[in-house]
Amino acid sequence: MASLEQRNHARAYLTKAEEYFASAEANLAAEARRAGSLVDLAVEIVRLGI
Repeated sequence: MASLEQRNHARAYLTKAEEYFASAEANLAAEARRAGSLVDLAVEIVRLGI
């Protein structure tokens, strides 16, 4: 059985992993929004014949 110290370390590691995952998700969503905006801009440029 894991000691209290080992469980605390594992819990802290899991918390950091969850924080990292949430940050990665947010960054990916922001990147997708930026990519969508760039596609919209490109479509508008083509539409205007610029």
